[in-house]
Amino acid sequence: MLLNINDDNFFRDPDKAAICDSLSSLPPDEFAILGKAEEHYVQVYHNNDGTFQLEYRDGSAEKHYEANSDEIDLNDVQQAFLAYRDGAPNWYANWSWEKCEFDDDDEEEEASDEVEYNGVMMPSEWVENIIASQEIESLTINSEVFGRVP
Repeated sequence: MLLNINDDNFFRDPDKAAICDSLSSLPPDEFAILGKAEEHYVQVYHNNDGTFQLEYRDGSAEKHYEANSDEIDLNDVQQAFLAYRDGAPNWYANWSWEKCEFDDDDEEEEASDEVEYNGVMMPSEWVENIIASQEIESLTINSEVFGRVP
């Protein structure tokens, strides 16, 4: 399992302390994702107004759900992440969930917006991400800082 904190910090097989500490210090306008496989994860976005948007995905966009952010606090987010990590049956049962609706037109537009980069076809925003990643000096994984290899 991998805990991703705003694409800045990553924790492989995080323990309870790593999850709770990371979530309690999550600033507004940032996110955390705990994933066990591609398209299988629980995630939270810390809204600017202090509320949390808790979601989970169980394999596809058709199985992507969100909880009512008016009913979710930090304790709920921590409980959901820990229960998900532990593989608790029906871990999601403590909250009311609604299926997320995605605009198919937006997905089709993004999917068709591809460019060739070094001989590989990829979504156009990836090129910007690759270029931006060249400026990264270090990466923190499980609280260990790794410097850029020259």
